[in-house]
Amino acid sequence: MSVVSRRVLLAFLWLGFVLLLLQGVGYLAFGLGLFTATGYGYPKDLHIEDAGLGFRLRPGFRGHFRGTAYEHIPIRTNQHGYRDDPFDAKRPGRRRVVVLGDSVVFGSGVAAEGRFTEQLESHSDVASRGIEALNLGVNRYTFGHYLVQAERDVPRLAPDAILVGFTLNDIKEFDPSAGLGGLAPTDEAVGTFKAARRYVFRQTYGGRFLRVLRKRIEFARLSSDEQEAYHTKWMRTGARKSRSEGSKESSHSSRPSQPRAASRSGSSSSPSSTTAEQAEQPLSETHLFYPMPAMSLDCDTFDNDASDGSCSP
Repeated sequence: MSVVSRRVLLAFLWLGFVLLLLQGVGYLAFGLGLFTATGYGYPKDLHIEDAGLGFRLRPGFRGHFRGTAYEHIPIRTNQHGYRDDPFDAKRPGRRRVVVLGDSVVFGSGVAAEGRFTEQLESHSDVASRGIEALNLGVNRYTFGHYLVQAERDVPRLAPDAILVGFTLNDIKEFDPSAGLGGLAPTDEAVGTFKAARRYVFRQTYGGRFLRVLRKRIEFARLSSDEQEAYHTKWMRTGARKSRSEGSKESSHSSRPSQPRAASRSGSSSSPSSTTAEQAEQPLSETHLFYPMPAMSLDCDTFDNDASDGSCSP
């Protein structure tokens, strides 16, 4: 065997040893629970199968989001399997808004009190009218899920109005027979170099260990403002992608633009403006619109390490 051949063989053997060493270290780190995903994700046991919806949140769940920047944020579900306080019987004199939606309504990556449903309840106009908002948001839900919820779960809550937090990625095929498989995002990069890279750095212990170590070091070196920017990175990325996709679509379409939001009186004024006439309207005639960015995101956007593909909104 020539000198060059021996060197090539030794190089491959050394590379294999390093990879096996990283795989072993990663296995011990994740197996012992020393590390969790550094990107963003949901707890593995958060969802259960549901015959009508395919999947739903586990009732009485107690846990936290996954990821270095999010693992301190708790997730608590009530007796009905929704991330909200217990749904008690509606009290006399109270009016109730049921809010349906996907991860935006669910509040992915934020504390429950930071969601817009809680902010809506705390608004002086809403609070003075005795209105409560029940959050029925579930990540990965689509318009088909909302219809099933409206027929099966909503009536027993006796709402006066229903608010749907609708995003463009909610328009997709609804297949409840998929069960928990409906949580898995589609990977359009199968068979490509990108898919191979994802497998190495997300599915192998060694790759995940290197990503975790790098992300933890990077996050620890950030200032408080930079850490806050890290939290909202996926939102900004989603908004940019939404605007980019929207501009491409508008260049190939002659459809007239639709109004983004309407006020409670049905005019084009700001939703936050309130008049005495609007305050006297019955809740069933009230219109609440909150424009939300269309999310067209993949696992790379979330920089997620979760092996179960739980990074998608």
